[in-house]
Order: sequence, then structure tokens, then C-alpha cells
Amino acid sequence: MATQVRDLRDRAEVWLAAPVEQPNGETDYCYTKSRTIWAAVNPTSGRTETLTGDAERAEITHRVVCRSASLPELCLEMYFIIRGQRLDVSYWLPIYNRRGWVEIYCTLRQGEVTRDGS
Repeated sequence: MATQVRDLRDRAEVWLAAPVEQPNGETDYCYTKSRTIWAAVNPTSGRTETLTGDAERAEITHRVVCRSASLPELCLEMYFIIRGQRLDVSYWLPIYNRRGWVEIYCTLRQGEVTRDGS
């Protein structure tokens, strides 16, 4: 079933790596909030892994569908905050039979990365 505009029910904050000039003249990159968009977010797959000390890490892949015009600067150096969780962009595909839409596949890593990226 094709995604319709009425299916875009999730607010997604888009965070993008932006260059910041350091006092010593070097360029560093830090994440800044770029925009907020509407998207359709669905989990697609997941796996867990046991770490040393009986700690577990979960990695869940999500499919984020949105309009192409809402993300003109789509790149791998961005992530989404959806419902308080960070989704890192893995790759994206245009929806060929529907112009103006894009599928973005993201990874949610629980127990490893915090919201601010540290």
C-alpha cells in the first residue's frame, strides 16, 4: 500500500552535521537541529547482542517515509529524533513509482548512543 499524506503522523526533528570554526582555525563538525518534518515511521527489523558483563544492545532498523521536498539536503551525516529516540540514517531510496517521495532506512541503537550524539 502506498504512503499517503494522511499517513505522515510522526514529527521528526532533523539534526545535521554543520561545520564550526574553532578558535585555533580548525574546522570541527557538530550536530545542529535543521528542521522538523512530518514522516511515516515503521520498524522493519531488529536484533540483540549480548555484551560483556551481561549487558545487551539492541539494533532496530526503521523505515522513514517522507516527501523529498522536506529534505533537500539528505545525507548520511544526519539523524532524526522521533518520539525521543535517535535514528541514524543508513541509506535511502527514492520511491520510483511515486515522484516526490523518499524511503529512508535508519538504525536505532539502544544502549549505545545518547540523544545528543555522545
